[in-house]
Amino acid sequence: MVDIYQARMFVVSKDRNLLPPWARFVRGVVDSPDLMPTAARDAVQQDKAFAQIQDVLGNLVIRCLTELAVEDRPRFEKLMEYHHYNLKGMAVEFDDFFDAVADLMIFECNDKVEIRDGAFISQRNRLISMKEYIDHQRALGRTADKSVIVNYFREAGATSQYYRLCQAKGLLVLSACAIFEEQFLQKYERRRSPQVALRRIDIVEGSDVFEALGDDERKNFLDLEYYMSTWLRGALPTQETTVTTERFAPESMPALITETRDYEIEERFEKLSEHASLLGAFGKLTEKTLLIPKRRRKPLYVHLNASNRLVQKLSRVDLSTEFCHQIVSGLYNNALVYSSHVVSPETKEILYEQFNQTLEHLIAQQEALVAMESELRARDQAQKSAAVAVLPKTPHVSVFIMMPFDRRYDPLEEALRQALETPPLFFQVTLARDATIQPELLPNVRAHMQQAHAFIAEISEHNPNVMFELGAVAAMPESRPTVVLRQAKASAPAVDIQHLIFIDYDLPNDPGNASAIGALAGQLRSSLARHRQFAKLRGEVAHRYLSPLVLGKIGARLSQEEAEKLSRHFTTIEALLGANEEEVEHGGALSSGFGRVVKAQLDRFLAAP
Repeated sequence: MVDIYQARMFVVSKDRNLLPPWARFVRGVVDSPDLMPTAARDAVQQDKAFAQIQDVLGNLVIRCLTELAVEDRPRFEKLMEYHHYNLKGMAVEFDDFFDAVADLMIFECNDKVEIRDGAFISQRNRLISMKEYIDHQRALGRTADKSVIVNYFREAGATSQYYRLCQAKGLLVLSACAIFEEQFLQKYERRRSPQVALRRIDIVEGSDVFEALGDDERKNFLDLEYYMSTWLRGALPTQETTVTTERFAPESMPALITETRDYEIEERFEKLSEHASLLGAFGKLTEKTLLIPKRRRKPLYVHLNASNRLVQKLSRVDLSTEFCHQIVSGLYNNALVYSSHVVSPETKEILYEQFNQTLEHLIAQQEALVAMESELRARDQAQKSAAVAVLPKTPHVSVFIMMPFDRRYDPLEEALRQALETPPLFFQVTLARDATIQPELLPNVRAHMQQAHAFIAEISEHNPNVMFELGAVAAMPESRPTVVLRQAKASAPAVDIQHLIFIDYDLPNDPGNASAIGALAGQLRSSLARHRQFAKLRGEVAHRYLSPLVLGKIGARLSQEEAEKLSRHFTTIEALLGANEEEVEHGGALSSGFGRVVKAQLDRFLAAP
């Protein structure tokens, strides 16, 4: 619509005739001395000048669109965003307008582009013109019988699914989900024939995304196809569903659902029959026609991906179990959600990925559980048939710590390591969770106790596990030094352990308070030094434990990982000092020449007062 002036004199408002009939998206003002008002002066005469001006205005609009598409692409894309309905709709209706702008029209495709907004960077799907698309396909040789292939889909609710399929296949696909877009592409094919061939990828017929399996490979999946088809017939009695196994990318997609042309036509017909404007004989005819399809609807296709690990595993397991029934139903439901119109494409993407991971995790858990049960039965039988060996003590002094398995006691554990593993004691602090000597809990605790020279128990809360372990220490045939730790505000200990040596302390509340932990370590070191049996251990055991804490103090600039590797490899200070430089470098995975530095720095550290 335009407002018309003749030599700056207003004639008519919102005229719909002066612009070409395809220019319904244009608004503006036209002032021309050549336009002649009618006698009533409420319109202009449609004479030869009127027709010439109409042609010129049409050419101006087309030239403007062409210039915008070339010189100001962002503005042209914004224009298409607002007026794609009119532009593509008018191109479908009017051949002359189509021929002028067809190559300029843009569509969303599966290619991604980066969007920068200051420091913020995001991605969106690229908008591509028909000319750009045709050039891209021709450059890649995407042709059939000398026709350039134009791939597209029109199922709006499954945008994410088809973008992902085509991206993995290396295909550039156009989204034709909006009104008039599919009709535009069909007209583009007709008017560009035979140079252009249209190919729709969201229906089974003629799709390029699926690769058929050979007969030998297909046999591996027949039981799974039959089971899923039988389940779907029971679950969806009015829906005919065909299950087939093929190969498609990406491998991470176990299954997806596509339509047939018959299904699409029927679905459109059903929606049409529900329209309120359908009256009289046509409405009755529609209802009568739909009686048969409502008993058995035209088929959907469920495609199982032969390349997907989950599908491969399902083809090998016993499908009669309830567990597998849940997996198969979840597989179908997941594919249905991904291809439906129920949720947004972004939400579908998240649900699809998470649910696929859950399904694969469940079946992996089942396999691992069966293997673990078999292994545990064999191990239990072996343990019952063989006597449990008594393990010797470690070559250095090790102190087994018994404390509740609670993060609140992390500062105490750190303080004990600082007090015992550093000079002058060089004792090792061990907890049952530090290493698995035996596969079962109680034998593992017993093995740690057998190797230990002394014990420290934290009994402030009278923790059952700690008290049980303390009782096991008392029952050992050989008496070993045992110290009991108790927080200052703790209740009185049990009568049976009151003969043991107690050390009262205050537990730091903040696990990151290094000064408080260091102060507690000093208190514990001082208290344990007064324990005659503990002090005696220093003289009885010749070797000193090589703690990562000590290696961190020698000034060799070892990383935590390197210090822990050296400690595990050599265990004692004497073992490391007795090794050559190459052995030290190998044990800690150190750089060449660094073994000499570590040995020299450790010697210097030990010699310091």
